[in-house]
Amino acid sequence: MTKKADLSKLELALEPVISMNRANEDILIHEGMFFLFRKSLRIELKGRVYFSWLPELQVRFQGIAENYLDDTLKLFDGNKTVQIEIRELNFINDTQFSSLYFSGNELTVRGFINPPIIFGNKNIDIDYVRFEIANMQDILGLPVRTKAGKISMSRLDFSLPEFILIIDCVTDKNIASIDRNEKGGYFLTYTGSLKPNTNKYWNFETINNTLHCFTSFLYFLNGRRYPVILQTGFKEEGIIWRNFTPYITDNFKSVFSWVSTQDLTSLVELWKNYYKLWEDTSDRQCIKTVLHWYVEANSTTAFVDGSIVLIQNALELLFHWIIAENYKYVNDQDAKNISAEAKISFLLSLINVIPDIPVELVNMTKFAKANNFINGPSVFINIRNAIVHPRKQNRDKLSIINSETRSEALNLGLYYVEIILLKHLGYKGFYYNRCKQLYSKYRLADEME
Repeated sequence: MTKKADLSKLELALEPVISMNRANEDILIHEGMFFLFRKSLRIELKGRVYFSWLPELQVRFQGIAENYLDDTLKLFDGNKTVQIEIRELNFINDTQFSSLYFSGNELTVRGFINPPIIFGNKNIDIDYVRFEIANMQDILGLPVRTKAGKISMSRLDFSLPEFILIIDCVTDKNIASIDRNEKGGYFLTYTGSLKPNTNKYWNFETINNTLHCFTSFLYFLNGRRYPVILQTGFKEEGIIWRNFTPYITDNFKSVFSWVSTQDLTSLVELWKNYYKLWEDTSDRQCIKTVLHWYVEANSTTAFVDGSIVLIQNALELLFHWIIAENYKYVNDQDAKNISAEAKISFLLSLINVIPDIPVELVNMTKFAKANNFINGPSVFINIRNAIVHPRKQNRDKLSIINSETRSEALNLGLYYVEIILLKHLGYKGFYYNRCKQLYSKYRLADEME
C-alpha cells in the first residue's frame, strides 16, 4: 500500500507527441493528395510527405501523377524550384524536386521542401509547445511514473521564473537505441514541454528564441548537436502549428561529455546562468561560436589535427571575450600582442587552474620534457603551430609528434574550454575530467579553490 501511495504522488512522465519504433524511421506528415505548381503550371499528385533522417535531415515528398498532360511537364523544365500545396494542412512552400520517373501513364516525382517548414498558423499565440530531442545521452533525473505503473528516474526540470521547461527520457527505447548504436543514425530519446509560467499565451518568436537558447545549452551538455526538433504548438482547442524544420542534428556518435549524471541541481543552476547570459546579444554570439568549435573538435569531424586548430580558435575567442571584453584586464590592442600561449595561461590563472600538464597525459609529458616546454599551454600551442604553419621546421617537428601525443593535446584543449566555460557560467557542481581517470568525478569548486 505504501508503494502505491508513493507512486501516486509522482508526476506522470511525458508521452512523446511524435515517436519512433526503430532507428532512422521516417516520420509521416501527410498521406494523400498534394500539388506542385509554378505560376500557371500545376500538377496533382498522390503520395506522401515525410520527415526523413537519412541520408540527411529533410522533409521529403514522393507522389504519383496519373494521366498528366505534356504541357504540365514544363513545370520541371530548367529551374528545379517549384512550390508545393497541401490543402488539408493549409500549407504552401518552396520545394526542390530531385527526380522524375516515368512508367506508362504514371509520373513519379520526388523532392524535398525548403526550410523553414511550419504547418499551421504560427501567428496564433499558444498555451505551450511540445518537442522531441534525438540522440541525447541519458542523464539521471527526478522520479516520474510511467503509464505502465513504474518509476523512471528520467525527469530533467529546467524551469525558470519565466517558464516551465521539462524533458523526460523516452523509456521504451532499448531495442531501437541498440540498433542506432550499431548502425548509426537517429532515434528520439527525449520528449519535452515548454510553457510560460503565467496565464499569458506565448508567441512563436518568444518560443523560438527560448528553444534556440536551450538547444545551444544542450550542445554543451552533450558535446554534439542534439537540438530541440519536431515542435508542436498547442492551444486549448488542440494543435495550432507543427514545426518540422530539419534543424542540424548530428548522427549518433559516442563522444566524451563532462556532465556528471548525478548532479541535476548544479545543472539547473548552470542553465539559469546560461539563459541569463543569452540575453546579451554579444555574449550570445560569442558562446554560440565557442560551442560550434567545441562540438566540432569534440566530435573530431576535422580529425585530430584539424580539431586541435578548431579548439585553439575557441580558446582565442574565450580570451578576447572574457579577459579583454568582460573583465577589461587588457585593451583590444594589447590583446593582439599577447601570444596564444600566454592567453591560455591568463585564462587558467583567472579560474585558479595550475597550467601543469596532467600526469595522466604521459605522452604529452614526455614530449614536453624532450623539448623543454614548461606547461600544458606551451605544449598545446607548439603542437598547434606545427600543424598550422607550413615552414619546413614545423613540418619536421610535426612528423615526430606521435598520434597519442596529438590526441592528448586535443583532450587538454577541450578540457581547457570546458572548465573555462563552466567557471564563467558559475558552475560549482561535479563534472568528469577528460584528462584524468575516466568516470572519476571532480567537484569544480574544490579544484579551483
